[in-house]
Amino acid sequence: MSLPSKGYLPPKPKVSEVDGKLSIKARKSQWAQALLHLNGDRYRLNKLDGDDANLSTEAWDMRGDDPSASEEMAQHLQEFGAGERRDYIYPIFDNPLRKAVLCCGRQVEKSTICSALMVTESTLISMFRTLYVSPSAMQTRTFSSEKLAPLLRYSEMINKYWRDTSCRDQVFEKGFLNGSMIFLRYAFLNADRARGIPADRLLIDELQDILADNIRVIEECLSHSKHAWSLYVGTPKTLENTMERYWGYSTQNEWMIPCDHHTPKKWVKLDVDAIGEEGPICKHCGRPINVTAGQWVQTTKDAAYQGFRIPQLMVPWKLDPQTWKDEIVWKLENYDEGEFHNEVLGISFDNAAKPVTRQELVQCCWPSNNLGVDLSRPVMPSKIPPIFKRSRLFMGVDWGEGRAGKGPGGRMKRPSFTVVSIGAMAGDKIAVIYQKRYEGKEADKDYVLKDVGRLMAAYNIKIAAVDRGFGWGINSDLIKTFGESRVVQFQYVRQKESTRWDPLSFCFTIDRNFHMSETINLLKRQGFAFPPWEASEEFLKDVESIYVDYRQGNRNEMYFDHTDPDDAFQSLLLLRCAIYLAYNKLTPAPF
Repeated sequence: MSLPSKGYLPPKPKVSEVDGKLSIKARKSQWAQALLHLNGDRYRLNKLDGDDANLSTEAWDMRGDDPSASEEMAQHLQEFGAGERRDYIYPIFDNPLRKAVLCCGRQVEKSTICSALMVTESTLISMFRTLYVSPSAMQTRTFSSEKLAPLLRYSEMINKYWRDTSCRDQVFEKGFLNGSMIFLRYAFLNADRARGIPADRLLIDELQDILADNIRVIEECLSHSKHAWSLYVGTPKTLENTMERYWGYSTQNEWMIPCDHHTPKKWVKLDVDAIGEEGPICKHCGRPINVTAGQWVQTTKDAAYQGFRIPQLMVPWKLDPQTWKDEIVWKLENYDEGEFHNEVLGISFDNAAKPVTRQELVQCCWPSNNLGVDLSRPVMPSKIPPIFKRSRLFMGVDWGEGRAGKGPGGRMKRPSFTVVSIGAMAGDKIAVIYQKRYEGKEADKDYVLKDVGRLMAAYNIKIAAVDRGFGWGINSDLIKTFGESRVVQFQYVRQKESTRWDPLSFCFTIDRNFHMSETINLLKRQGFAFPPWEASEEFLKDVESIYVDYRQGNRNEMYFDHTDPDDAFQSLLLLRCAIYLAYNKLTPAPF
């Protein structure tokens, strides 16, 4: 889909009579402005005008059985007056965007756009189901009560024709008389609360704080919809962040402003160079430019998502000279560079922290690791040194999909594979004597199960710590073969305790941040020992994909994410859990 080549304003709504009924044909943006009220006023973008151009926009036709209702809606559609110019929003409403990403600065009405779009689509399409997901319960509750609820409560037309007291009106669910529903959920460490909700529209808010692995799980909610529309919205952080990843999958549309003081005219991108003392300026000549004369320009081709960057520099309430000085110029002079790029410009900035460096990983490898034991090559079952036999051997297993394929942007992604790590205590270090990644034909579920069992028997594994979250049923098969005391399940949850035994699911629940931090700290202080880098690099590269980020909220909470699959790191984490369990450093299990 291509965007209009010039500034776009929707054509006037068309009202006609079809089969004795009043037919009203208008764009989605026009329906939003006709039906919705926000903060006591009509929801407006700007004065509607323009011709019926050859635009790739959808016209929504509504025909009512109630003549008075149809006439009232038609009148509302014709009553648009002048307001603040928000021309940049129209393509988000009116173009048939099956997949879209909004990369926004702070306070640029992204939540308002989301709520208006959700309600408009719910009224226009009967039995339409919308799923909204944010990173936390508090963020979802705030969006529901401060953005969505007022829009529904104070929009006269909505309450007159689409909602009454019989409609569901809970914090996490909103209903309409035409059968449409809006479901509001949250997902951070896992996507369980969003599973199993069939949806036509998926809207993920604060995308930068959603773990990338959870998104593909949530997207399955759209798999049976004929619409399958998705909109991902957030404020960028680092170049490693989820927001930046999906922005990279998109067309990366920029709002370009013409400067008419040049022949031919020059086009200006809204970044640091466009900030003048009293307003936006041309970076070529320094003269003022008119933001409202801009248009969207697609900067990449063959992308899976339509992407729109909305910085504070383009929103109308910042363009007054005094407001510009107080808010834009002051922030430029007082914010640190990364914060200004993220919060004001909506641009990712490379201040991501890599918790473990390659040098630190190399120092963990033989011969630098000072292990005192020959670890010059991975240890085979027939050649296990006596020191490892005496100290007992343990295993960590992180299950993977075992499938290669393309990511959301159509690019080849590294698939997630099952990884096994086997090790033992050697003095004060965890010596990792053998690792295996199940790729190609070996990624088959039946082969993996059989071979993991073979390795457990060959190495006489005392305890195998296995990931409970993948859901293959492999764990239960291993437990039947080796017993509950030798195959122990672990699952990430968000909890105050670092480790807790759950007797109902018969597994340990562990706090993700705590155990990832502890494993990373062990790596940093050479608490792990590996064979030479040449033999271990393919596994330790998984560690290098991990980065630290921060989720904004009351506690500005730190968390770990990864740019590529981190299967080998997770298997090391589970190996550590197995060893610590045996040495009574975890909560004892009631075996």
